[in-house]
Amino acid sequence: MVIFLLLWVLLLSLNGLIYCKKIKEIKEKRKAAGKTPASAAAAPAADKPSEAKVADKDKDKDKEGNKENPEKTGKTEKKDDEDKEREERRKRRQDKLEKLKKERECMVKEALEKGNLRPADDNETINECQSDWNGPVAKKKT
Repeated sequence: MVIFLLLWVLLLSLNGLIYCKKIKEIKEKRKAAGKTPASAAAAPAADKPSEAKVADKDKDKDKEGNKENPEKTGKTEKKDDEDKEREERRKRRQDKLEKLKKERECMVKEALEKGNLRPADDNETINECQSDWNGPVAKKKT
């Protein structure tokens, strides 16, 4: 078992050395050809520098053209739809809150007229949620 582990470690280290040697050879070939790894991956077909410059200019023109004439794509339409839905939800929430406030005010006014009020707690106001659970709240006299 020990011999197996020693052979395994030896083979792994040799394999790593061989792999590193291959990488060094590849880097040396690229340096000799005058290409960096980034440029080799970006423009494999454009061997001449003038062709690469022309291709870059074409790409720049395409980008500028897209900026000047923005067309709605599926993504922008989805964003617009989502924005509209958010606005609608926000308006609905605000309407519900306004209705609740009006109902609370009506409850308090009716209770004031009838005289059915409980005393307010120290930190409680008319518009707090406790008025829904415990009945209308009278303002605490100071």
